[in-house]
Amino acid sequence: MEPDTSRMGQYRAVSAALSEGEYEVGVSVEGFSELETKARASFAVEPRKGPELAHLNSDEELLKSIAVASNGAFLREEDAGRLAGLLKPLSAGRTVITETRLAESYWWFVPVILLLTLEWVVRKRIGLI
Repeated sequence: MEPDTSRMGQYRAVSAALSEGEYEVGVSVEGFSELETKARASFAVEPRKGPELAHLNSDEELLKSIAVASNGAFLREEDAGRLAGLLKPLSAGRTVITETRLAESYWWFVPVILLLTLEWVVRKRIGLI
């Protein structure tokens, strides 16, 4: 074990690749018995489930069919220069921000006041006020 330089008082260890099975790891400290340290942990190494890491190459046909189904475009890495041009229509819009003061807008002010009044009446009836 070696001290972890990024964290004071912690240590780090690396093991070789482990085969499937149950394992237990512990720490022994000179001058202390195993009962005093109680630094043990159990873990299991399980087989990989599914073929997720079996094929690391991209499936171009699948990616192209996803692009067609989602009205998108399939680009290879060498076509990355076209990406900005394809995204430009999506970002060419105009953002309009409007502010409405609730106290000055009849259509917002009245419902808010009605809801607050209703809450007050309900609280009054059940004895919370």
